[in-house]
Amino acid sequence: MIFDNDIPVSLKVFPTGSSDITNTIALSFQIPLMEAEQMKRGAVTGSDITPNRMNAIVTVRLKTMFTLIDAHLKSIGRHRLLPAGIVITGGGSGLANAEDIARAILKLPSQIAQIGHLSRTSTVDATWAVAYGLCRWAYAEDEAGGSHTLGEIVRNAADSVKQAVRSLLP
Repeated sequence: MIFDNDIPVSLKVFPTGSSDITNTIALSFQIPLMEAEQMKRGAVTGSDITPNRMNAIVTVRLKTMFTLIDAHLKSIGRHRLLPAGIVITGGGSGLANAEDIARAILKLPSQIAQIGHLSRTSTVDATWAVAYGLCRWAYAEDEAGGSHTLGEIVRNAADSVKQAVRSLLP
């Protein structure tokens, strides 16, 4: 999602994510998905698969993902024109070199999302950013009480998403 002066100007869903990295690891090394996921996150030690081989696969997939994002930015005239940079969320945000690869490919400031006032060492990480935003929105709706038209719900949702994303920006 791309904002310009707090107004969303683009929303794009890409057909790839960190689960594709897990699938590539599983296929490349012919291991079960659960083991591939653990290896992707660095939780498996003592494997025959070297960290260099693992990092090579993760790096290639991350470069592919950020190249898609870069192409989208070019298509909407925002290539290298995001002064605040990008905020990385989702399951792949915890990968060690995601921030550096994003910065190199996009030529923009890049950072991993931080939810609310929680520290980066918290067990609640950027993987939960979307869920956090949705919970904030639902809570605000409950607090407001009463019924709303579809238009009001959409406007409130957009405002909540803007606030959540704004809280992640530097």
